[in-house]
Amino acid sequence: MIKTQKGLLKVLLLLMIVIGGTSVPGIASASTKSYSPINPFKLDNPQHITYRFQNGTKANKRIFQKAVKKWNGTKLVHFEQVKTKATIVVRWQNKSAKETTNATGATKIWTRGNMIDHEVISLYTQAAKDWHLSAEGKYLNDAHELGHALGLKHDKNRHSVMNQFFIDGKYDYYITTQNLNAVKQIYHE
Repeated sequence: MIKTQKGLLKVLLLLMIVIGGTSVPGIASASTKSYSPINPFKLDNPQHITYRFQNGTKANKRIFQKAVKKWNGTKLVHFEQVKTKATIVVRWQNKSAKETTNATGATKIWTRGNMIDHEVISLYTQAAKDWHLSAEGKYLNDAHELGHALGLKHDKNRHSVMNQFFIDGKYDYYITTQNLNAVKQIYHE
């Protein structure tokens, strides 16, 4: 019971950080580099991050794999799909925008100390329909959730894939230099 309560407290702390927009002290002022906000948790090996699909259509899986390919292309991390035990489980749920407070996805993280033990990325199919997301919008949503899986928080940069809003239905978002600097800060510096 104590382990469960500690785990729950860590998840609640993480949610408060993500929702509240609180940044990790000292990150922004640690250097002249510009960083996306980060969480105090990280994966053990950023060059071998395993994921598996719990469910999903072929089309949804293809879109997710496009987001994986984009993150892998940065050379800072490497996601690998596996069939069994994985660090990240990806699932699609039929939840509406109303049920998810307008979110089209969520990443839940379980930790041991400051290390990420496992994660679940939930992608909400009905919410994506409610917001009329195209395949490109779903791809950006998936890339956004993978950013959370790496430890990135929401970013106020208008074009950052970690921005929590799609503005005016435009999909001019990408993995920014600030996102990459944050990943380097977490895993490589």
